[in-house]
Amino acid sequence: MRKLVAVSFLVLALAASLALLAGCGGGGGGGGSSLSEPEKVVDNALHEAINNQNFQPFLELIPPDMRDTYGQMLEQGFPYKDGNIVDIHYKTKQTDSTHVIVSYWGTIEYVDPESGEKKSESMTEEEASLLPLVKDGGNWYIDFSGATPETPQQ
Repeated sequence: MRKLVAVSFLVLALAASLALLAGCGGGGGGGGSSLSEPEKVVDNALHEAINNQNFQPFLELIPPDMRDTYGQMLEQGFPYKDGNIVDIHYKTKQTDSTHVIVSYWGTIEYVDPESGEKKSESMTEEEASLLPLVKDGGNWYIDFSGATPETPQQ
């Protein structure tokens, strides 16, 4: 059950991240050099996944011991095929020396896989997605320690 919740959390986090990226910036990132280190990592992962269908940077955000389990679910559950980040914004809250929460919001365009219709999704700062990260061994990873059965599964 814990693995299912964590996988659902990862897919939800990716979907939310992608939706936010679409509304806040151009194709190059949400602010370039003004981004914090964790924001740069998230920005790269979202741009690569949405704009290039390259999931490797996002897979690298998954702790190594969880990649086999969650990697396939990430690609299969990816909602923004043929997408483009229009705009994205970030805000980071440091919770302790190794933990941060990256908030992101913006607009993304994509092609609906069922209808083939071009769509757009936007999120405001108030609707921002939150991605908890932990730094371990010099790398940032999604922090699954807070994932519980009560975590939304949308």
